[in-house]
Amino acid sequence: MTISRFVKFEIFAGLFLLYILLWEFSALFVNENDIDVYFLPQAKMVISGKITPIYSYRHQKKDCLCPSAHGPLSLVPLSVAAGIESKFNILENTLLRRIFILAAFVPFSFFMSKAAVDMVAHLLKRDLKFGEQILAWSIFLFSPVLWLGVVVYGHIELALMAWLVVLAMRRIFEGKFESGAVFFALAILSRSSALFIFLTVAAFVWVKFGILRAFKIALICAAVILVVSAPFLLFDPVNFVYSIAFYRHILPIDSSSVWSFFEKWPVFVDFIDGVGPSALSFLFPLIIFSKIKNLRIADIFAVLTISSLLFPLLIKSEVWPYYFLEAYVFGTIFWLGSKERLKWGFMIPVYFSSLALLSKYNPSLVSKYIFLKPVMAIMILVAMLWLGYLIFAKHRFRGARVPSSR
Repeated sequence: MTISRFVKFEIFAGLFLLYILLWEFSALFVNENDIDVYFLPQAKMVISGKITPIYSYRHQKKDCLCPSAHGPLSLVPLSVAAGIESKFNILENTLLRRIFILAAFVPFSFFMSKAAVDMVAHLLKRDLKFGEQILAWSIFLFSPVLWLGVVVYGHIELALMAWLVVLAMRRIFEGKFESGAVFFALAILSRSSALFIFLTVAAFVWVKFGILRAFKIALICAAVILVVSAPFLLFDPVNFVYSIAFYRHILPIDSSSVWSFFEKWPVFVDFIDGVGPSALSFLFPLIIFSKIKNLRIADIFAVLTISSLLFPLLIKSEVWPYYFLEAYVFGTIFWLGSKERLKWGFMIPVYFSSLALLSKYNPSLVSKYIFLKPVMAIMILVAMLWLGYLIFAKHRFRGARVPSSR
């Protein structure tokens, strides 16, 4: 049965309305989160004209005086929303301002889902059927990881970052390296964890297209980041660099972290926490891409899923649910884009949703059952090994190939 464009539009419009209502309804039951304690104080500084000192802001937690580590781009839509709220005198009303802010950031979830669904179609080398589109959209939009990260914990930049990352990767895979590097820079300026994804993609470009091409995209990415960050680097360099890059040493070793067994060697733990994710996000994929022959885009998304797990695996501090959003998105693209060979592929989003839920409730369990300390690391390692097996499985997926160098 053929479905008209008008009916399709009505269905997607209904999905959009349902999604907004779900987010707004959820906001009624959420306590104070990072919107209130990190994002909003900075947005208030922006709308009052104090833009460059925004990274001097600190939030007092029980165990540390924490800076805001969010990229400056994430504050642009929030500052616009906060400016509108201030005009209508609802900025100091916790519930109303949160409802308005969440509504303002809903479109980025749809942008992310649209980019991911388009990437799945590109992998399959065909247009998705309408039912397949609805399924794919629903898996990305109604992700428990996204909902926990944005609505519950207030990390409104997550969908913005994920959208920009998928756009960047699409450009890279199409051979449009310059624009891909720009999108990656914008993603990093939204949320610094996008740097780990960029390092993995840079390793892929190095292996497939040569070191000069990899150096070029790194240079373009760095140049865009420096240009956008220039006001903060010129007028408040110490606070900006500290907040974005060097604040993690003040964080305590979490009791649920595997590094809690190494508390007597804090220098070693700090080194692994600071250098480990970045170094392995480049070196590990570099080795994998060098070993894989007849490289396909599906393989790259599997490697991206694995490398995105390195950060929650290696850090010393508490693992938050939203740390698994990148793995959820990349793993789901890998599954939907190669579902002909992934018999249990549906377990990928289910597994990462379970990891996110476990990371939310694990601290209370650890205090009761000491043996649960390394459970998060073990589950992450299981996911990495599973995806590694799928990459090197003998029966290769006949999907889209990586384009040759231009």
